[in-house]
Amino acid sequence: MSQDSTSGVQGSEGNTSTTRANGRELSNSLFTIPFQAELLPSMPEIMLSLRSLLDENLPPVREITRIILSDPALTLRTLHLVTQTDHFSPSNNSITIAKVINFFGLNPIRELLRSSRIFQDDRQFRQSSFFDLQAYWKHSIFAAFAAEALAVELKVSNPECAYVAGLVHDVGKLAVARFSPEINYRLMKSKSASADHLRVEERILKTTHAAVGGDVLTALRMPLVITRAVAHHHKQPSSGRAINTSALMSDIVIVANYIAKLFGEHEHANHYFYQGRDVAEMALELSHQGYRRVIRAVANQIYGLIDQFNKQTEGLTHYCYELEKLCEAAEGNQKKLEINNARLALREQETAILYELMPKLKHENDVNGVLVTLARSIDAYTDIKYVAVFFYDKRNEKLLNKVHFGFPKDDPMRWATIDLKDGKGVLASCFQQKEVFRIDKYTDSLPEPLYDFNEFRFVKSFPFAALPIIEGDTCSGVLYLSHGDSGEPVSEEFTAMVQKILGMLSRAFSPSNVS
Repeated sequence: MSQDSTSGVQGSEGNTSTTRANGRELSNSLFTIPFQAELLPSMPEIMLSLRSLLDENLPPVREITRIILSDPALTLRTLHLVTQTDHFSPSNNSITIAKVINFFGLNPIRELLRSSRIFQDDRQFRQSSFFDLQAYWKHSIFAAFAAEALAVELKVSNPECAYVAGLVHDVGKLAVARFSPEINYRLMKSKSASADHLRVEERILKTTHAAVGGDVLTALRMPLVITRAVAHHHKQPSSGRAINTSALMSDIVIVANYIAKLFGEHEHANHYFYQGRDVAEMALELSHQGYRRVIRAVANQIYGLIDQFNKQTEGLTHYCYELEKLCEAAEGNQKKLEINNARLALREQETAILYELMPKLKHENDVNGVLVTLARSIDAYTDIKYVAVFFYDKRNEKLLNKVHFGFPKDDPMRWATIDLKDGKGVLASCFQQKEVFRIDKYTDSLPEPLYDFNEFRFVKSFPFAALPIIEGDTCSGVLYLSHGDSGEPVSEEFTAMVQKILGMLSRAFSPSNVS
């Protein structure tokens, strides 16, 4: 991230870097806008719990709100339902998850989950980025509890705004891991060898995760007070309690970050306790007694939460991952079954047609009669709507439609005549080249000499198949097949089946067999 992006968030609340939400690349090219919030990963256990609640006959809205607010990515995706609309202004910091659900209902929330492969997506993300999503979630939820407790202690209006700011304060880390996993891996290796993580980020990213998070929230048009708090949570706090709401929120998140580390990094708990207390006293003018009340409030919310969460979900995660694999295998088998059913239906159609043709081949030498039976059988046993047999008129060098099924009484195809002298059109090409043609759309964009205006009057723009009727070494006509629907071409498989039957007839009526 360039310094411009950070300074853009630092500016007045009314004009914070709105140009970046209009299609420019986010700085450092980590990702581009429009930013795809739906790709930010969530805790799979939380996603599964939310899906389960949404599947109930009477979904508990209060519990759904609580579940959404327990995950940073889910919270952003839900708020984005409102922030992406034209009537929302980022200067509005009163938006809440409950208001979003009340306004949009639960269907958009269901849609957010519909395309998710919860556990496989989670495993792929962790394997590609080596990002510890559980540690990230743990720190984020602790910071959210702390920011909300601080807001309540300081009597700040809309404590949920502070909660959300704490919850998403490290979304820059999540975004880098999701959209630039290789860079994230380099960051992790370098941070393990250095205590100054921000300096490592500035060296590799040319920015910090805080600035990245600010850019993400700017792209999503989140409330400016939250965006500024996220972008500045590693900045120098204020000296004295800020009057400006945005600056106050930034200081609350700075202190909440220390409190979250107090509970999450036990080996440095004392350090973060006193560091958070000193910053709270300086920037928020919070007394030591008030600070301890905040710590107790946070402890009451999170003690036992993580261990219980892990115990309940460790086995569930494995089970659900296996279940998803079984479901995917079932979907694959379903597709195979559909393909096999289609093949079986095609084979049944072939058998029915041959059953009609066999008596004709056994007792008659009338080629035309056999072709009429073929056309009638295709009309009777398949879903082909239009069938026509064009016979070759050698004296006039024309193809004449003498046998047809399915055409309306006034359809010009019923008395169609194809002149072979100029050799234009699909039917003429089929006859002269003895080749099968499948046409998806009959237009003048077809290559020469396939398009012919005179032929267009008969075949119209419907997709069709034209197959040559071969007797020995010569072509005696053309078989025309169409569904009579501009959106439904004759399939390759069906065309191949009819071509196979025509091949059998060709061999049956070859001079050697007839004699």
